[in-house]
Amino acid sequence: MPVFKHRLLRSSALFATMLASTTAFADDPGKKDDTQNQVLLAPISVTAQKREEDVQDVPISIDVRSEDDLNAKQIHSTTDLLQSSPNAQFGGGASGAAYTPYIAVRGVGSSEIDSDPSVGMFVDGIPLTDAQSYTSGLLDMQQVEILRGPQGTLYGRNTLGGSVNMTTNKPDADALSGKVQVDAGTRGVRTEVVGNAPITRGKSAARLAIAVDHAPNDTDNNSGKDTAGHEQAQGRFSLLTAPGDSTTMTTSIEAQTQKLRDQGVKTLADHQADRDSISVTDPFHGTSQSLLARNEIVHELGSGATLTSLTGARYQKTEFDGSSSPDGYFATTEALMQGFGVTGYKHRTSNPYESEFTQLSQEFRYTSPEQQAFRYVVGLYGDLTSTERTYGAGNLWDSNLVLTGTGVDLRMKSTTDSRSLAAFGDASYDLTEALEAFAGLRVGYDSKDFEYRMSHNNASYMALMFTGATSLMESYEGSLDKVYTTPRAGLRYKFNDDNSVYGSVSQGYKSGGFNASMLFSNGSTPAEYKSERLTNYEIGMKNSLFGGNVSLSSALFYIDWKDQQVLSYDATTTATPIVNADKSRSYGGEVSGRAELGAGWHVGAGLGYSDATYEDFKNAPRTGGGGSFDASGNQQQYHSKFTGNAELGYSWDPNLLDMTASATVGYQYRSRFYFDAQNTMAQDGYGTVNARIGAENEHYGLYLWGQNLTDEKYLVSSVNYGSGVLVSEGDGVSFGLSGSLKF
Repeated sequence: MPVFKHRLLRSSALFATMLASTTAFADDPGKKDDTQNQVLLAPISVTAQKREEDVQDVPISIDVRSEDDLNAKQIHSTTDLLQSSPNAQFGGGASGAAYTPYIAVRGVGSSEIDSDPSVGMFVDGIPLTDAQSYTSGLLDMQQVEILRGPQGTLYGRNTLGGSVNMTTNKPDADALSGKVQVDAGTRGVRTEVVGNAPITRGKSAARLAIAVDHAPNDTDNNSGKDTAGHEQAQGRFSLLTAPGDSTTMTTSIEAQTQKLRDQGVKTLADHQADRDSISVTDPFHGTSQSLLARNEIVHELGSGATLTSLTGARYQKTEFDGSSSPDGYFATTEALMQGFGVTGYKHRTSNPYESEFTQLSQEFRYTSPEQQAFRYVVGLYGDLTSTERTYGAGNLWDSNLVLTGTGVDLRMKSTTDSRSLAAFGDASYDLTEALEAFAGLRVGYDSKDFEYRMSHNNASYMALMFTGATSLMESYEGSLDKVYTTPRAGLRYKFNDDNSVYGSVSQGYKSGGFNASMLFSNGSTPAEYKSERLTNYEIGMKNSLFGGNVSLSSALFYIDWKDQQVLSYDATTTATPIVNADKSRSYGGEVSGRAELGAGWHVGAGLGYSDATYEDFKNAPRTGGGGSFDASGNQQQYHSKFTGNAELGYSWDPNLLDMTASATVGYQYRSRFYFDAQNTMAQDGYGTVNARIGAENEHYGLYLWGQNLTDEKYLVSSVNYGSGVLVSEGDGVSFGLSGSLKF
């Protein structure tokens, strides 16, 4: 505690110094009042608090990306989005990253294969809920908001780290418009087509958006089968109608199909020797299909308040199979089995996985008028979800005297049915012209019913491998229910219209659940894991300086975290249980800013620091072998303490076809991080350089771009299945052209 107090006092002193300096700049009597020749930063409007506000007025640490930002930085997926944001990470396992994603904000997160996500993700207000939906394309986006810190009051359970709010472009009833954009480069081709048409001018319209993305292989597989590529098709149809003079209804349906292949998993030695060739007979591969239907009705009352009904239905299906390791990786295990007389033994030749997820959700909201001292949102929310998952493992051998048959297939099938109900409210009140109080509360009820069945097709194999202390459970049933609250409260002080400071305390909650992979009768793999909670203490400030040419946002936080859900891997049993770490914590901050420098120059930068560690995790499972160890004090896996980005841009008039030309160069960095709770497998800190140059006008544009121009070599996954470290690599240097046509 003394160490923490020292750090908190030191951080608060630094924060106070920054505050004094920025407000001094803002109130400098010597600053120029004439801004006619200046290019001011455009204001940014967000809906983080489920009402439209200027981002500088919202007491939350927010990273906002506009449609132009996403296109300029070649961000077309949620993975790229989070990787580009300070204090946010998105990663995945060495294989099947689409169904083992790691999502974290401020270090709050964990690999999520059976558990609920730790960071909420929403498309036009509809929660994705199932983490396997998180590897999604960003189609026809108007804006994306990354909210840091727990958002449980307005966004519900499973938003401990924050939430990602994706807002799509809505049908426009006033104009016929469209766009065709093609991004073609060494990493593949992406084509997006958008069309918007009024049906009744000023009242109703339809919008259609389609994107097709194809990325080729970038790893040579000696077996001749594809690795490290993907194909994706995504489409959305939206319809805007006006049932009454004060009522609008927006209905949309969205479908997405992804074909994903293993990221070219190789041994650590091959990576260190910079060998691009691998040999995997049947590389891990799979498909993911999703369907989202949404209906939003907004009715404006005469008082200026609004009533909103938001209905969502989702379906997600994921299937994977193949080998998750290079040929020969399990040579030691295979030699041991053959020594016992099991000739031709091949270990883990297949690792099938199947899941189906369905969700129905409904939210009702009442939003007060904005132009009053007391502003609030109150509502009700409910959802029903059902998840079916099947894990498999297959081994092959020749017919022999020790084992009957020629192989075995294990199947672990589970079904989880969940129900959730909640009432919520969030309000702000102007105590004085300068001082605002804000508070919120969500009271929710969570329940889950779980059923598990294990099956196999070879009794002799089960008798040889799983007897006594290692015998598998054939069935398990369980249920849980919990009433939870997620409050928040704080104060915001406005020095003037451009500068403010805030302090807040908020809590987050994540549902408990049940393990669905191998369960052992000796209890080595817990069937149930507990819910987790955290409390986030935060101070922050928002500044607009130098007459609106500079915008700054900064925050400091401390997170007290209990019963964190951690996905582990036991090489001895090949189980992947979720276990609870008794106590964790994270502290740090983030600062971001953008500025117009004049004469066509602009800059932007963001820096995040978060120290996320396990404080009490004495029984953490070992990843490379059986047993447990004390992970207390270790850095959390996949988490970088430092993340940041910077960009310098220049725009000019080329005196050609009313075009505006621009050039930007950017740098993105993340510090050292570990792939395991033991902190034995690591990726050192690295940075990538990106650049873009081109020109556009109202009708067409053309840009040349490059990603990772220094061809930085880095790992995105590392795992030890007991026979050595396997890794997969990030994308190397790539170049391409982006062309667009608008009408």
